[in-house]
Amino acid sequence: MRLILLFIFSLVIFNAYSQHFEDGFSFNMPAGDSSQQRFLPEFPVVPIEGFVEVSADGDFIVNGEKIRFWGFNTTTGGCFPPKEQAAGIAARLRKMGVNIIRFHHMDNPWSGQEGTILERSANNTTTLNQVSLDRLHYFLYHLKRNGIYANINLHVSREMKEGDGIPGAAGIREYGKAVNMFDKEMIENQKVFARNLLNSVNPYTGLALKDDPVVAIVEISNENTLYGFWKSNLLHSQSEGSNLIQRHSDSLDNRFQSFLRNKYPSQAAFEQSWNTDISGNSTNMARDGGFESGDVEQDWILELHDPSRANISIENNNPFEGNHCAKVEITYHSGVNWHVQFKQNQQTVEAGKTYRINFACRADQAGQVNVYAHRENAPYTWYGGRTINVDQNWNTYSFVFTAPEENNGLVRLGFSFIDQEGSFYFDGYEFVEDGLTGVEGGEMLSAGNVRRIWYGEIASFSKNRVADLAEFYIGIQKDYFDEMYAFLKNELGVICPITGTNALSGMADAYTQEGLDFLDDHSYFDHPWFPNGWSLTDWYIENESSLKTYSLWPVGNVIPGYRLSNKPYTISEYNHPFPNRYKAEMMPALTSYASFHDIDGIMFFEYQNDHWDWESDYLDEFFAMNRDNLQMSLSPIYAYIFRNKVIPSGTRVSKIDYSKEYLYKVPRIDQTNRWGKYYPYDTRIHLEERVEINSYNGTGEPTLSQLPQGNYADLLKTSNNVTNLDVGKGLLMTSTPQFVCIAGELSQTNFVQTPNLEITGANDFGVVSWLSLTNDDLPNSKYSLLSLVNQIQNTNMAWDGLTSVHDNWGESPTLQKPLIIGLGMGIEADSIHLYPLNPDGSIDSSNYQTFTPIIGNRFLVGIDQNVSKSLWFGIEAFGENISSNVDIEFSDELKIYPNPANDFIWVSGITQNDVDLEILDVNGKLVLKNRVSKVDGVFSQDISSLSKGMFILRYKSGKEVKTRKFVKN
Repeated sequence: MRLILLFIFSLVIFNAYSQHFEDGFSFNMPAGDSSQQRFLPEFPVVPIEGFVEVSADGDFIVNGEKIRFWGFNTTTGGCFPPKEQAAGIAARLRKMGVNIIRFHHMDNPWSGQEGTILERSANNTTTLNQVSLDRLHYFLYHLKRNGIYANINLHVSREMKEGDGIPGAAGIREYGKAVNMFDKEMIENQKVFARNLLNSVNPYTGLALKDDPVVAIVEISNENTLYGFWKSNLLHSQSEGSNLIQRHSDSLDNRFQSFLRNKYPSQAAFEQSWNTDISGNSTNMARDGGFESGDVEQDWILELHDPSRANISIENNNPFEGNHCAKVEITYHSGVNWHVQFKQNQQTVEAGKTYRINFACRADQAGQVNVYAHRENAPYTWYGGRTINVDQNWNTYSFVFTAPEENNGLVRLGFSFIDQEGSFYFDGYEFVEDGLTGVEGGEMLSAGNVRRIWYGEIASFSKNRVADLAEFYIGIQKDYFDEMYAFLKNELGVICPITGTNALSGMADAYTQEGLDFLDDHSYFDHPWFPNGWSLTDWYIENESSLKTYSLWPVGNVIPGYRLSNKPYTISEYNHPFPNRYKAEMMPALTSYASFHDIDGIMFFEYQNDHWDWESDYLDEFFAMNRDNLQMSLSPIYAYIFRNKVIPSGTRVSKIDYSKEYLYKVPRIDQTNRWGKYYPYDTRIHLEERVEINSYNGTGEPTLSQLPQGNYADLLKTSNNVTNLDVGKGLLMTSTPQFVCIAGELSQTNFVQTPNLEITGANDFGVVSWLSLTNDDLPNSKYSLLSLVNQIQNTNMAWDGLTSVHDNWGESPTLQKPLIIGLGMGIEADSIHLYPLNPDGSIDSSNYQTFTPIIGNRFLVGIDQNVSKSLWFGIEAFGENISSNVDIEFSDELKIYPNPANDFIWVSGITQNDVDLEILDVNGKLVLKNRVSKVDGVFSQDISSLSKGMFILRYKSGKEVKTRKFVKN
């Protein structure tokens, strides 16, 4: 059969890779559309009546039933839509499968009055603007009517003022993050803001936010980590080139002195602890570091990746020392820094030892160079590095790192270059074991003059000195979260689950939230890089596929290796931002692994922001997804899969016990910054097994030998055999009886196959998703939905090389790149109809193709999106093996009036209490469900969320079932 399929489809296969594409087609999904369609997943309104709680097993539950959240962020003005738009926005979100919205940057300092919850005319940041608050309440009211919950952020970007009682407020950076964990006035101010917001009564529901079950979860402070700020060297004064105003730097200094005096009974005990392990070895282990051999290629290598061009040579003119130096001449740079590397391999390090690299460098013109050390082979563990500024003069540089692992002969030492042509010169390269410092000269507990060392210095200091500083910062952070949690729960009376922060920068961040209800994290892939600050014109991306990265790192980093056992875990920000050409792989990849790890919520960043432009068919920035028709076409499919657990969770869970002593040691081996994550094991395990943190009550080093020991290669498989990732080919496959997706380089491999679906050929990268719309498996499903997506761009969007369009964003409409693809589909049918769907999901019943099987139950379906111009295809199957809707017998006892109806119906003939009331569409799909506790003759039901058309009302109590038709005008 494969030979037949290949022959039939081989005529349409060709490669078509480019950044820009021609002949795209528009698929503009209506912004306010909430219509229900036969071939789209449907999301019945489940009334929000019970609060979200945390079960003993660590799941979110409502009324005892587990719930998963799928949603988006709204930011700034997107949190306060005009009231005439609120109902339509909420209804469209429900159609897209959303059941939670994260309210983010409501407290921002940059928007006009309509884009913030704060009263701009006030001299403080705790007074709320009543117009914005009213719009927020009204939006929440309509979300609630559509069964959509809210995630309320209490601190994101609020910049406090002097009028808040915060001395020096104007000089505080980063929206007060980190310092608001130890500045008592700022902590009290946070409590005032939280009280004002959460006590506000929504006039449309009659409930204060804290008392309204529509508020599913609350976050204390977005991306706020004192520990992470330390990792990025941001906890010293601005006069020292760091981040803090002087009083905050002084406050930390004073608190650190008190911490040490409480810990050590004497100066002698203090010095004995810190002055351990301070010896070193000054032997230079670099080979030909002075390049005096006269042959640069004897011990050094140029690693080059297309399309970059460069060469290396020996330079005799103007060396730093001796007779020679090395020259790296770059004639073309792609913009991806690792595409040109000058390196030396086969070096050795010992775990826990500290090493120093010294060298001299100059360049033909001013620029930047990265110097680094890391493992030469997978998992390419990062040991350390820094970015240096170079010019025409010789200057000396150094950096220090502590080896996080034992590595005998597989260490890479090298340089990479940051998007610049020209010549760079190197000399005097040294690689030595470094001596450590304990107590510095003159440091005395009694004098209170012990220095808080910078994170960038810790590789030069003794392990106990570093551990004490880690314990100090981690303790402050944990105390802050515990205090705010106690205030919200005990004093303010917040009922819903609460988390502390996100964008976790290490296991310590999880530890500091151990006393809270759940854990949350963030991740992005190919986030734009802004060389001169945030800009829509001066930016770059790598424009690569995440499926080819080591350990699928954007997903692998946020999949819960930091999850705390018996607590829910969510991802409240995630995106592969526009215009990355591979962004279609985002939802399939994240949903597959989030389902496997039984994650409790996903919230993509973002749905809408300040623009209030809910309708333009044009993408003019990186993140807003409501106008990204490619991503929105995938949302109802993957929302249905995630929320309904179509992809099963893994059943094996490995649990690790860390000790607090180990946490304090981690900075010695964690070479990442605030945005990095350190794991003491190979993170590819996250793509095969579930890993969680059991506790922080272990002793000594964590017992990692209990983790499954994978023999990792390019092919990684989840332990339940549902999802496979081939990193070498850049191909992801997830297959269950009711759903299949294949994502990646579809044109690179013939006959990509799962049990029910195979790709016989394709012309490009793309994502194929196939979902049963009934309770039947795909081969026996009467109705199913096929989705094909590839790349998106604006009309006349102009790329500058591979990595940016700068300000050439183009114009409306956005265009979809066509796929040409052949599919082998296993369906137990005599024939199928394939309907290209309209952007609202509706069908043109006259526009379909009929296919019959070519062998057994296998259908060959060829689709050319140049012709169909659709991202969605409804499949209707015919035959005796295909399940049909069950005939419904209608009851005369059940009465509905008025009929036809508008927003409400009244129902009589229900004779019992505690009944389930269900509304189904004409195809028998459940679209609304309500639990009626008490019936007093006549019951009213809100049907405003339903589209126009015919519906079936069904009431069930025990074995008694009654049904009746009605029409919604």
